[in-house]
Amino acid sequence: MKTVVLTEGTLRYFETEKGFHAEDESGKRLAEIEIRKVPGTENTFDICHTFVDDALRGRGIAGRLTALAVSRIEKNGGTVQASCSYGQHWLSSHKKDQ
Repeated sequence: MKTVVLTEGTLRYFETEKGFHAEDESGKRLAEIEIRKVPGTENTFDICHTFVDDALRGRGIAGRLTALAVSRIEKNGGTVQASCSYGQHWLSSHKKDQ
């Protein structure tokens, strides 16, 4: 099951059991972020995969998806780590702002 959480121009952002993704008006998935619960932890989640279609790169889509994922995890009392390189970069640059 997926739930629309944000609409921006022709992109719709969805929350799913595995994370978030963005689709165009035809339903084509153009970007995604996958999160997984870290085994053996109470409430720690790992950003393990991000993808943005070449046509959308450089427009902040991965950042929006990452912000949505981190917000959901932290809102539910969880902590976030990242095994994918983009997630690591995003977390290190945004944790400085806090």
